[in-house]
Amino acid sequence: RCSRESNLPRSQSPQKIISTKAAALHTHVPHASYHRRTCRRKHRRPVTRMVNGVLHEQSVPHPLKVPEEWGTRRFTNHALSRTIPTMPDAHDLPQTFPASPDHVERGMIATMSGCMFSGKTTHLFRRLEEYGDQSAVIFKHAVDTRYCNDAVVSHAGKSMPAVVVRSSVELCERLPKGIRTVGIDEGHFFDDELVQTVHALAQRGVNVLITMLDRDSWGRVFPIAKKLNAIADDMVMLHATCARCQRPASRTQRLTPIVNGQMVGGTESYEPRCLECWRPPAEPPPIT
Repeated sequence: RCSRESNLPRSQSPQKIISTKAAALHTHVPHASYHRRTCRRKHRRPVTRMVNGVLHEQSVPHPLKVPEEWGTRRFTNHALSRTIPTMPDAHDLPQTFPASPDHVERGMIATMSGCMFSGKTTHLFRRLEEYGDQSAVIFKHAVDTRYCNDAVVSHAGKSMPAVVVRSSVELCERLPKGIRTVGIDEGHFFDDELVQTVHALAQRGVNVLITMLDRDSWGRVFPIAKKLNAIADDMVMLHATCARCQRPASRTQRLTPIVNGQMVGGTESYEPRCLECWRPPAEPPPIT
């Protein structure tokens, strides 16, 4: 039990000593009677004791497990004796993500797919304008000779100059330096190596925007479209308006016979249809 507290002068009462010293350490210390009640319940000796008229606190394990590398600072005075952990400096903290001068932020891959006349190229132009003053370039495949040979033209009549290539390898070779954004129109015309090309460009910090048909005239999903959507960070599925019933259209209807496997065409050869109004071509589908 604590020594008698009534023998101390009022100016040296235990509570006043504790409050004064605790304020100096910015530490809350409960009233001495709290320790007596708590310790009596637990059948332990009191935490505080009186020595030579001064109230001391026995050393107790700190409730927090402090790493050894943090170190400790000990404050000692006549009323309290306690070891307080100190936080490490900023330069001592472990760097989870160390800064590297060679680190390049990964670019974004976005795909815009749907049937013909769904506004894919128009959406591509809008996305390119969102990048503002960042440099950008558009690529198109050489087989796409609709409207213009050296530009990408939407069905609404809007156009942007483009670089014409015949393969994914040529796309990488003709990519100008310092380009931050690449647009690829009609990605379903390209070979399967386009997937590796797009992934490599994104790793170099280039944003890649791709428009493509998701299905052919027989309703089959293009393999290249499926692979590009698998690595895309943002996928946009667009729909047109059915030319027959004005409902949302997700299929492309072939209107003219297929001659020598020629599938490239515009409004004279295709129109959008909903699933109920769509009919596959009479010709057998090509082997893919």
